[in-house]
This record gives sequence, structure tokens and C-alpha cells, in this order.
Amino acid sequence: QSHPPFIEQSNITRASRRALLSTLLVSLTVSAPAAPPTAPRMSLRPGSSAAMALWKSGDCEEWERTLGRYDEAVGAVSQKRKAPSLSEWDAAVHGGLCDHKQLSKDELITVVNWKLTRGKFRPLMGQVRSNDHSSVASATSSGISLALSSKPRADGSHAKKPIEAITALRGVGPATASAVLAAVRPEAFPFMADEALEAAGCKREYSLAAYLRFAGLMTERATQLGPPWCAERVGQALWTAAMVDAHSLPQAPPSSGRSGGGSPRRTGKAATPATGRKRKRAGA
Repeated sequence: QSHPPFIEQSNITRASRRALLSTLLVSLTVSAPAAPPTAPRMSLRPGSSAAMALWKSGDCEEWERTLGRYDEAVGAVSQKRKAPSLSEWDAAVHGGLCDHKQLSKDELITVVNWKLTRGKFRPLMGQVRSNDHSSVASATSSGISLALSSKPRADGSHAKKPIEAITALRGVGPATASAVLAAVRPEAFPFMADEALEAAGCKREYSLAAYLRFAGLMTERATQLGPPWCAERVGQALWTAAMVDAHSLPQAPPSSGRSGGGSPRRTGKAATPATGRKRKRAGA
């Protein structure tokens, strides 16, 4: 018995719809874009794992012993990179600039040479040299003035305007600006070294926001360690720990650290956060 025409048509329509749906599903499955590959995890700088271990330590003597090897670490980097001028640049940055109200163009170039030799090299010098003398003097004068009048804050927000003033110069980012300010106000402006960034759990990003977070963390850690620690001394100790490990320097005996911590030229004109009074530089 044959079916009425409308029933046959209905059966055909249902079959066609199922076939069409099946075709569409296959097409979607084949043409669906593949999931984006997971971005490779950024590898740590050599020695950063040792700096991370120091960061977690609450042993002040260990911190003092480590910072006491700063000059040794600078010497190791100088020898490895065949840069005999590094120690001279280091002395100029950490000693010669501490009383400056502004930098000359030549002094800024010294800071950049020191930064690029002590850390990761980047092709910045051409841009830095393109700044004229008056621009360098004006930008650094403004930044240093703002830095000296700022009050350290746990969130690092005190560093925003001083860093912005100096980064107005071509080729000068937050890391280079922090090197200038660390020399004149070490208790509030730590130098943005890669190894110190990684030790504190920060990504290697060189934005203003990244520096503000970093400055806050260094300031907080210094408070936890107590006097005579300041933000820049914490950063220097972390960098030193990384270099000692990266260059496989022999382990120093417990008595090798300097009482009071570190090289005398490295604390600058520090002021205690509570009183704002000038503190005598260690070993001075």
C-alpha cells in the first residue's frame, strides 16, 4: 500500500535535514581553528634561583655576607665580559652621583654603560647620545628633585613622577631612570636589576607599573630586615647572590661579610624612613 504523497515528502525532508546536519558538523570539526600554542615560559637569568633563595631568607647575617661580596661579583662580571671599566663605572654611579642635583650628558652615558655592562646588553646608547645636554640636565634635575622630596610608600607610588621625569629622555626607560635615582635616594628607589626582579617574583617587564611594584616590594623587604637595610641594598644583595652563583665563585666563610653591610660607597645619602634624618654611610 503506497503512502500518501505528503508522507513521502515528509520522510524525504527529514532524511535531507539529517544529512545536511551531519555534513555541517563534519565541516565545523574540520575547519575549527586549532587552540593557540601555550607561550613558552620566560627562562630565568643565570643565578636568579640563588637570588630567589636569598629573598626567602630571614637571616640578616646571610644577607650581610652576600652584600659583602658585591665588589667580588662586579669583578667577576668585569672579567667575564672583558670590561675593565666596569669597576670604575660602578664607583662613579654609586659614589660620584650621590650628591648630584642633576646629571650631565656624559654622566648619563656613564650610567648607561654601567647598566648595560653589569646586566643584559641592549642597543640603547645611540638613542641616549641623541639627547642634547640641556635636555639631560633638565630631565634629571626634575627627577632627582621629585625623588628627594617624595615619601616612600609600600605600593611604590612615590616613584611614579620621578621616573616619568627622567624617562622623558630618549633611550631612557624605567630601569635606567632607577639607576640614577638609586644613587641619590637608595632607601626609596632600588635599581631595577633583572635578577632582583625575578627574586621578588616579578616578571622581567620594564614598564612604569612594573617598577612601582618592584620598588614597593624592595622597600617592604628592607623594612622586614630592619636597619641598616634599605630598598637599594636589598636589590644589590640579590644581584650579588645571583652573580656569585652564575659565575661559580667560591663560597665565602661566615666571617667574610662586612659588619654594617656592603661597600661604603653604595648606600648614598640614605635617610631613615621614620625620621628623614641622614644616616652615615656604612664604612664611611
